[in-house]
Amino acid sequence: IFGQHGMSSTCAALMPGLGLSNLQAPSLVLISGGESLVLHTTSLPAGKLLVGQPEEDSSKTPWRSALDMIRQAVEKRVYLSLDDVEGLERIEFSDGTLSGAVGRVKKQVESA
Repeated sequence: IFGQHGMSSTCAALMPGLGLSNLQAPSLVLISGGESLVLHTTSLPAGKLLVGQPEEDSSKTPWRSALDMIRQAVEKRVYLSLDDVEGLERIEFSDGTLSGAVGRVKKQVESA
């Protein structure tokens, strides 16, 4: 989850470091591997709910659908693809490995 409690310097550096410069916070980012890394993103509700305002939490909410699919895939021990979840944006990560990108961001944050 990016930006759930505001924007830290690490969060601000990770977003472009992972190719997520246009990501609106708060957002959920799900990263899956295989032959290449794929990031699936969706925005999350911002701020506190007003008194009496219901939380958007139906099974059709993109983040809820994705988490339900992940839970089912783990329970059934089957391959999972989030490509068919309506409301998720698919982003191909083409900047090396995830650990390499996180390492570059770590150095950047530490030197700031």
